[in-house]
Amino acid sequence: MKLARRRLYRKIASIKKNWFGMLSTAEARLAEKYTAVVVREDLDVAAEKDSRGYKGAPSIKC
Repeated sequence: MKLARRRLYRKIASIKKNWFGMLSTAEARLAEKYTAVVVREDLDVAAEKDSRGYKGAPSIKC
């Protein structure tokens, strides 16, 4: 039972990886075609805040 579940999870992970890779490629092609920019949110900021050299987010002055 456990091995079957793990096999299923590996298959699902593979499908997700291939699907999102295909979407990313299509997105990049469309951006190139229309000279657009693709903006993504980076969710790995929490790990950066824990580092010793982190000084905080840059402030924006008007």
